[in-house]
Amino acid sequence: MTHEVELKCPYCQQRSTEWVDDDFDDMRQKCDECGKVFLYRVEVSVDVYSRKAPCLNGEPHSLTERHAKVVDGKVMGYNRCRVCDQRFELSDERKQEILKESK
Repeated sequence: MTHEVELKCPYCQQRSTEWVDDDFDDMRQKCDECGKVFLYRVEVSVDVYSRKAPCLNGEPHSLTERHAKVVDGKVMGYNRCRVCDQRFELSDERKQEILKESK
């Protein structure tokens, strides 16, 4: 894969933008400013994080109401789980409450 990266000459600190491949060996670059050759290496880092999701294991979702409002006489909005991000439709009872509150 090719990436656009910003290189900085370790001699004169001149910055340049180059297109580089995922070649994990040392690469040579000649500085356009001072003319010196230096080495650079592309390193790709991926961080992965995990967290508990009790709602995906039989426990109740931790819901928060999002964007609940009345538009052209129709209730818009949804509930979203704070843990797993799953969306749920508002209950009919809650939609009725929102309609009453908007009047």
